[in-house]
Amino acid sequence: MSRRMVGDRSVPPWKGSAEQRQAREARRERTQRQAAARAARWAAADFSAPGADAPGIRRLAELNAEEPGADLAKLAARLDTEGYTTPAGESWTFATAAEYIRLLWPESGYAAWDRGAYGTYPGYTGPLRDTPQFERVGGRDDKVGRPIEQLSCQRCHAEWPSGWPGTESEESEWGVCPDCGAPAIRWGVSARTHSVIDLHWMLHTRAPVDPGPCPVCGAPRALFACGHPTSVSRILTWHCTNPEASMLGRPAGRPYGEPDPRAEHHAAASTPVRWRAPADADVYWLALDLLRVAAAAGEVTTLPQGAVHSSLDGDGAKWVYDGSRFRPVDLPD
Repeated sequence: MSRRMVGDRSVPPWKGSAEQRQAREARRERTQRQAAARAARWAAADFSAPGADAPGIRRLAELNAEEPGADLAKLAARLDTEGYTTPAGESWTFATAAEYIRLLWPESGYAAWDRGAYGTYPGYTGPLRDTPQFERVGGRDDKVGRPIEQLSCQRCHAEWPSGWPGTESEESEWGVCPDCGAPAIRWGVSARTHSVIDLHWMLHTRAPVDPGPCPVCGAPRALFACGHPTSVSRILTWHCTNPEASMLGRPAGRPYGEPDPRAEHHAAASTPVRWRAPADADVYWLALDLLRVAAAAGEVTTLPQGAVHSSLDGDGAKWVYDGSRFRPVDLPD
């Protein structure tokens, strides 16, 4: 499961550290090298050939100069999506993209190309530009559901799931550590499972119907598990949160033998849960059980305000936790 583990508290903050200064300098140098290589690839393009100055060819040259090793089929699909056509007015294909790249960067220019400084010659259209397609039926790679990402920090060894608040950053592709602030690294979790955020989302969406406030005093009611821990049945009941309705302990100063006035309040406020669907009870208890297991393993299971849950069905919907419940996030059209 994608975990949230607190990092080593003895590790100093990333902000202002020598490591941060070194990383910024390395990023600046890398950006300069990439800009120089992009400019060199564009300067090497030959636009003197017939039709090479057409809008579609110019856009192809821009994309190829930006990423000279990109899959040619994907370049063709992108040109079509952006509304560009070949000089003949046709849709782009793998073959036409390769043809015009060889036209813009002919083989004769390879000898003069500085591979050490600028990388692969932009006119290369060999097999490495055809993304291999793998297909496996059965086995451990044949799974259903979205792949889960695990984010972590190499400095303090913290771990957290995607959507954890306080990890957003424009300086790092995968955000920053919520504990020390260092840039994150990412890898895929082999199993398709749920993060702590997802488990709280399940509790939120599959919780039983709220019966409303206490009919006696108006205080909010909360869920309590009833019955013995070893019981096969797992019973939830709504109870009043007012201490005057609690049957735990005994009121201070009340002699034994006198009736307890809390019993009537407690009984009037107690309401058995009502599930929206039969399967909701199983989903709710499954989420609770997984959160207990995660807590026992040392994970952080308390959900912080600002945590974001992303839809599992790929529609792009998101919900943010406001401290008490999940609210939908309005997405741009």
